Amino acid sequence: MPKDMEFFRIGGMDQLQMKSGEALRLIKDLDQKLWVALSCLTGGLEFDETTLRMVDTNADGRIRCREIIEAVEWTLAMLKDPASLIRGQDGLPLDQINTSSPQGERLVFSAKRILRNLGRPEDEVITLRDTEDREKIFAAVRYNGDGIIPPDAVQDPEDRRTTEDILRTIGGAADRGGEEGVTAAGIAAFFESLKAYHSWWEEDRATESGIRPFGEETAQAFGAMQGVADLIENYFAQCRLAAFDERTEAFLNIPTDRLAALQGGDRGRRSGRTERSG
Repeated sequence: MPKDMEFFRIGGMDQLQMKSGEALRLIKDLDQKLWVALSCLTGGLEFDETTLRMVDTNADGRIRCREIIEAVEWTLAMLKDPASLIRGQDGLPLDQINTSSPQGERLVFSAKRILRNLGRPEDEVITLRDTEDREKIFAAVRYNGDGIIPPDAVQDPEDRRTTEDILRTIGGAADRGGEEGVTAAGIAAFFESLKAYHSWWEEDRATESGIRPFGEETAQAFGAMQGVADLIENYFAQCRLAAFDERTEAFLNIPTDRLAALQGGDRGRRSGRTERSG
């Protein structure tokens, strides 16, 4: 154990004294018999659980001595001045990040990107609160790397309409910014379904199997039928009602001139109410 370690005694136990940032470097050399605990859970502590899960590198739900040491060493390598950890200040100045390694460079880049997305590109300090709201961070980003594409992120009009069609038929998922978008699985499912539909349609054209009984005018005929669909449904609903109780016929068979005055979709039930109230 290094001689420059300083201890204080509290509760009958010797504790390593952290007077400076450099003292943090000594943790790796501290005899583990002097640690208060050799492991702790990642939940149920008065500590940010997101940070605890990041320290728990093997994701076993417990943080052990080696993981604490690795986290401290990584943090110290990312900082120019370890003393900034001891000061307890709210925020990390970007110029305190050590950019001598690729990890440090990515860290500075990520911090600047977050601040720019939050509308504060001139800020030189990033705080924990700045990094917590992912939806806010990614809301202003067209491509955020999560694999989910909202329609507004698609520039080509035809591609945007296709994206909207996929959302209407297959569905999607919320991206990091909270906006609904299409996924790779959804895109694949959409075009597989489209391919199957096209094959089905072409098969009818070749075999005249009756899928389009009116040929090229089938779509127009279907549209005309949709225009009177409510009337057809109401007619059969009234038939079922009359079959259930013949006394309803007197209410359903109202004069033609009264029928002509009705407007809207639910004609059967409206006509019954009109006759009863007359």
